Amino acid sequence: MIGYENRLLENDEFLDDKKDAGEKGAELSITALHEIVPTLNVDKSPPAFTIDFRCKDPKSSASEGLSLDIKDNNTTFKKSFENHRFASAVASYGLIL
Repeated sequence: MIGYENRLLENDEFLDDKKDAGEKGAELSITALHEIVPTLNVDKSPPAFTIDFRCKDPKSSASEGLSLDIKDNNTTFKKSFENHRFASAVASYGLIL
């Protein structure tokens, strides 16, 4: 993510609540774009990838993990949502700069 290069964590640091990973507070929203290089997968039933999150209840001192499986539904870029295409174009331009 542009601007978060200094927040990269090693895999074993992901579970450490003391590490600063660019946390976002309650009621804030972000748009995160990730480039994914797919591999050839003949069997489309398993998820294309899994996103691991950590979140913390404001009243708690420890965070808990969440996972989200993402399926490949073969949507082309041309048929994706207009907001997604716009955000991708802005991010691509930012990378060129």
